[in-house]
Amino acid sequence: TILILKSLGISNIINFDLIDKPNKGGLVKALQYLFSLGVIESSGDLTSEVGRLVAELPLEPHLAAMLIKSCDEQFACSEEVLTIVSFLSVDSIWFHTRDPLTQLKAKLKTAVKEGDIMTLVNVYNRYTRIRAKDGKKNYCEIHMINEKILQEVANLRKILAQHCQKLKLRIYSSDDDIDNIQKCVLGAFLSNVAQKQPDGKYASLLTGDVLEIHPTSVLYIVKPEFVTYAEAIGTGKLMMKEIT
Repeated sequence: TILILKSLGISNIINFDLIDKPNKGGLVKALQYLFSLGVIESSGDLTSEVGRLVAELPLEPHLAAMLIKSCDEQFACSEEVLTIVSFLSVDSIWFHTRDPLTQLKAKLKTAVKEGDIMTLVNVYNRYTRIRAKDGKKNYCEIHMINEKILQEVANLRKILAQHCQKLKLRIYSSDDDIDNIQKCVLGAFLSNVAQKQPDGKYASLLTGDVLEIHPTSVLYIVKPEFVTYAEAIGTGKLMMKEIT
């Protein structure tokens, strides 16, 4: 809603007369969040470089900002980031199991050392290289993947690629330069960075909250010194998911 109002040229949203007005504290946090992504200026106006493009993309602001950044020649990894933002915009492709270890074993068959997010890219690339319909189905069954949701990812990715073309955003392949992909991911989830503690748990660098790696993460056993995560779930203890 804020981005829509900003794209309409409304600068002072806090004092704007909305019919269903959110609380002032929530608005301030939302504006700070958009500023951290480079979407709005300190004045509150949309940035000419990123802000107006973010407002045009059918994605959450942080995912749109990630995609735009990846289209820059400096990072040049939009092929992979198109896949990432598509995965992060739909439900999990992994079938739920009562035993997390069962799902983890299936994930590890396609896992890459950089973590869950790059594993999703690997899953997508392998799936799309399979031509036969039965082969695709068999691939999903072996790896406990919901093929219907994986097809949703493919469809959304196609739509987003069309938006990029319309907005004159260039599509680059990273040519296996994973560092640039991870820089784009970090930029979108800068507030979701955590450091490992002596007890094996993690602490958020922003809030100090205690976090743990979800047992279905491909990094559950490795436990790197620093991680970036897409979400943290749970109430009693926070579990990080989609980690890199």
